Amino acid sequence: MEGVSSLPLIKAVGDELKEADLAAGHWRKFLWFFLGLGAGFLLLLGLTAILLQPDQVRDLVADQIRQSTGAQVSLGQASLRLLPSPGIRLGPSRIGADVLAADEPGNPSSGVRSYAVEFDRVDVNVAVLPLFKRVIRIDRLEARGPVLQIDWPEDRLVATNFRLEVKDLVWPTEVDPVVAGQEDSQRVPPGEVIPEDLVFLLNAACDELKIRSGCYTDLVCEGELDTRVLTLSSCRALQSGGRLQASLTLAYDRDPWGELAFEVQAESVPAAALLKPLSADLARRLSCELSGDVVGFCGLQDASTVRQTLDLTGTLAGGPGVLAAADWLKEATPYLGDRQDLTKVRFEALQHAFRISQGRYLVQDLRLSGGDTDWQGQGWVGLTGSLDLELTVKLPTGFTPDLGQWSFLAESLRDEAGRINLGLRLSGRTKRPTVGVDLGALSAARGQKADGALKSGLGGLLDKWQGK
Repeated sequence: MEGVSSLPLIKAVGDELKEADLAAGHWRKFLWFFLGLGAGFLLLLGLTAILLQPDQVRDLVADQIRQSTGAQVSLGQASLRLLPSPGIRLGPSRIGADVLAADEPGNPSSGVRSYAVEFDRVDVNVAVLPLFKRVIRIDRLEARGPVLQIDWPEDRLVATNFRLEVKDLVWPTEVDPVVAGQEDSQRVPPGEVIPEDLVFLLNAACDELKIRSGCYTDLVCEGELDTRVLTLSSCRALQSGGRLQASLTLAYDRDPWGELAFEVQAESVPAAALLKPLSADLARRLSCELSGDVVGFCGLQDASTVRQTLDLTGTLAGGPGVLAAADWLKEATPYLGDRQDLTKVRFEALQHAFRISQGRYLVQDLRLSGGDTDWQGQGWVGLTGSLDLELTVKLPTGFTPDLGQWSFLAESLRDEAGRINLGLRLSGRTKRPTVGVDLGALSAARGQKADGALKSGLGGLLDKWQGK
């Protein structure tokens, strides 16, 4: 009886041993799988370390840069990095040229005299599989540096503490070298220097960017280069507390000298900061915050091409503020009596619509309103120094300019609110324009007999109100 009753127990123990052995077999398979995976990974890293020679990659990159730009290239010590992805790290490096003549490589047309990019470090990540075909494909390049500087004869760009990230870089298999010593008439356009099959995605940033007397902080840009077209889809920066946002396309596919198309939006930027790169004199005079937008296009072959092809349309709005015009109205101060403060044009609102086309700044609409005087204007200012502007100024209620014996004629210019309205015309050269009175719109109110006397009296006064 005892032998019979022990059989189920022996069977149960046997079943448990079989299940344990089966489970152990599964664990052994998983263990061998992970060990094999780890060994394969280590083998792959080892092969990568053998195939990816840091000095070889560094020299390849340096040669490509020299051939495609003609620049002087000094890349730092290269070290191998296998994790988290294979790549190399370069120590302190420099790319640039100290002095370039107009016909030297790297300066085909832009007037650049020197440029330099200094890097603290450069990280280059490469794809693994192409290495087995003895091909180096850069998946990602990240660079950081203290300064990027470009010098023109009359200007300079300086970016400090910059960061640059290039992804999905397709490097051309062949690069035509830039040939030095070419004559000026045979200069190579930038579009012919840029390899047609060079493609990458771009992210860039810097703490501060200075150019054309403007200073921009916390600059961030995103874009791509494809078939010789650089597209920055988003650029954001701060300027003296205000915000700027822009997008631009720099195209070398249609015109090898380059074509620039751009859009810019400004929000609450102080006029002194926003206008300084365009007109330092006006920037010193105008005190208010400005917001607006600009859309434009121009060719880039040379300065003359920029002036001739620049087509820009924009609007600006701002206020309250002050336009300091004391020196512009210096010779008119004897006629202002006890209202010498009118040489500071105070306004509550500024509105301005403009366009630059065919070498002219077109003042489509200009309004300064809400202060002691209201101004309205339209016309054009040539970029070469000529102008033709029609202005209307509305003087304070009850105020009459001290015109001596002609003061009584000023009453014919007064509106129902008791404010004198003067129509002015500025023409000639911007430094010393001719200022006259527009009598056509006022003849009905004055009568024809008063025209000659009024023109002699008021015209003589206003001919002295010459802006710069």
